[in-house]
Amino acid sequence: MLNTLKKMFNSNSTDNKDESNYKFSATAAEIIAMADNNESSDEQAVIISFELNDSRDLKSLFELENQIITAINNNSAGEYDGNEISESGNEGTLYIYGKDADKIFSVVKPLFEKAAFIKNSNALLRYGPPEDGIKETKIIIG
Repeated sequence: MLNTLKKMFNSNSTDNKDESNYKFSATAAEIIAMADNNESSDEQAVIISFELNDSRDLKSLFELENQIITAINNNSAGEYDGNEISESGNEGTLYIYGKDADKIFSVVKPLFEKAAFIKNSNALLRYGPPEDGIKETKIIIG
């Protein structure tokens, strides 16, 4: 991302730490193209659906999210995008994106297998952008 931003700005200084010396130099079309190129490298996804044994146990879920974020970052596997929890609090979905869905899944699967407060979890591995015809694999976690 930093390299993309540097391409969009020209520096008048050899000191790249001084942001005040950057001038905007990219056209709108160039910015869109750079953003499209940057996004296309992270279009695979792991989408994990699950049920909670106790809908009041959101604290454990948030602790699991922190473990997922740490594991993903430590393994340079992708980016955790967030969750959706049902109004009842007993079902949810987690969203993780990156360059390699298999790598993401290999990093987060052990965390789900150890999470005793979760049941009926499954992962959808999507091997490209959310479009028709993109390969997807559904895996039951536990």
